[in-house]
Amino acid sequence: MTAAADPVSVPGEDRRGLLKGIGLLLLAMIVLPAQDAVAKYISVSVSPGQITWARFLLQTVFMLPLLVLFQGWGGLVPNRLWPNLLRGALIAGSSTLFFIAIKFMPIADALAIFFVEPFILTVLSAVFDKEHVGWRRRIAVAAGFLGVLMVVRPSYAVFGAISLVPAAAGCLFAVYALLNRRLSSYDTPLTMQFTAGLSAFVILTFCLLFGWLGEWPEFRPSSLDGRELSFLLLMGVFGTSGHLFFVQAARRVPSSVVAPIQYVEIVFAALFGLMIFGDFPDAWKWVGIAVIVASGAYVFWRESRRG
Repeated sequence: MTAAADPVSVPGEDRRGLLKGIGLLLLAMIVLPAQDAVAKYISVSVSPGQITWARFLLQTVFMLPLLVLFQGWGGLVPNRLWPNLLRGALIAGSSTLFFIAIKFMPIADALAIFFVEPFILTVLSAVFDKEHVGWRRRIAVAAGFLGVLMVVRPSYAVFGAISLVPAAAGCLFAVYALLNRRLSSYDTPLTMQFTAGLSAFVILTFCLLFGWLGEWPEFRPSSLDGRELSFLLLMGVFGTSGHLFFVQAARRVPSSVVAPIQYVEIVFAALFGLMIFGDFPDAWKWVGIAVIVASGAYVFWRESRRG
């Protein structure tokens, strides 16, 4: 990791775009935990694999008319096909693993373990994108991680075998986030999201087939009633809009800046857990949440003063 002055100066127009990207990223951090809450709520009767399959089916359906309307039929084919298909495989694997985790764990707990991802993303951005990650942003990332540890105090129950599932999901998502920024100069967010959603849908369709034939519980499909269909539709709206916000933000925000701000997601995960599942954080968890919010707010303040 290369040390450098932090932050890097940019022209005024670029700075405004950066602040807009940070705003979109914060919006995504509100919408995506709502998707997770819906997924956890219906996981009692619907397998995680089927939930993820429905999520990407709906993303594909939602994105198709928008893509054709704004870009025409030519927008269906990305300029970088295989890397975008790889994005689909990565987000399919990451989402499925995370939905499996929250079936058994509180959302905030699973998300805290998932946040190994910003560390991996920061390292990847420094190694592959040659981004300068100064000491202030390094401290912000470290402070956010300390806040996560305060929200979810380590225990044998948390760090058993199931705790490896959201960690694996975080690793896959870090690579997905890095590809978002790399490909954003070649394809539009609409094309990228449609291609990734379609790729994920096709992959998960085969997974459900194998789950049905091989009696794989986490991918076993089942018939759905009207209530379950409604919740899946709501989850699709949240998931599609949240990831579209995330891709839009990645066009404007360096990967190493994305890392600390993503910690804000756990705040809303804790709030949804309280409102829906009664998982009320204790005093130490609230202190940890405050640290997480402060780390993201500090990055926003630093970026607002750039140049």
